[in-house]
Amino acid sequence: MHQTNERLEQTNERLDQTNERLERLERSQTEGELRLATKLSAVAHAVTEVRDLLRDRLDLRDEVRDLDRRVSQLEHRVG
Repeated sequence: MHQTNERLEQTNERLDQTNERLERLERSQTEGELRLATKLSAVAHAVTEVRDLLRDRLDLRDEVRDLDRRVSQLEHRVG
């Protein structure tokens, strides 16, 4: 009987250690997920900014082409 109780205590000790490790892993995973979500949000924001900059660049490019065309037409008329 004493030996059985001792083995149960050892098993309970190992279970407690296992549970502690699992809790640490859960905390670590949660912290990792939070860091990942934060970084992903920052990347999404950066992509939006790049998209907006490219859109602005394209708008300017069209304006420059139009102005070049108009200057060429004026030069052609003037001679």
